[in-house]
Amino acid sequence: MDTIMNTAVLDTLPVTVTDTVVTLMDALTATRAACANGASVDKLNVGSYADAISAIFGNQWYENPAVRKGVKAERELFKRAMADIGHDEKIERVYWLRVKKAAGYETAGMKVKGAETLDQKTMAGLKTIINRIIAAEDSDEGVAESGQVSCDNKKSLMDIFADLGGDVLTLGAKV
Repeated sequence: MDTIMNTAVLDTLPVTVTDTVVTLMDALTATRAACANGASVDKLNVGSYADAISAIFGNQWYENPAVRKGVKAERELFKRAMADIGHDEKIERVYWLRVKKAAGYETAGMKVKGAETLDQKTMAGLKTIINRIIAAEDSDEGVAESGQVSCDNKKSLMDIFADLGGDVLTLGAKV
């Protein structure tokens, strides 16, 4: 069955099938099986499998639209291999993400963010405060006596927010 499915992956490659490509596909098949079989035991197999996929589809295969069809076919093979040994779809998705990370994929939480300046942090905090005041004013309960000082100073807070570079029109907007 792997031979038939590997043909589906090979058919998506934009290269001529040579002995080298066949050897790489054999390595991909072996590392796929090792990764699936050792999913809960050995994290080293994830890196080997990611390397094998990269050897076939190139670096950053997870972002390359030219190889998307082949990667999709390979993922189906991986799903089957995981299901054959009793792993459910949730485990398969977790391990597929681990394979992508091992190949260099960065999730949003992993990407380096620039350092925020004091003004940017203050502007973000003010936006939260002003939106809280606007939500209280718009609520059916109205503003209690304990929140009246905040409401009275909302205009000043909005002026400071604008001075820091914030867009006052975005305040109170439901996203």
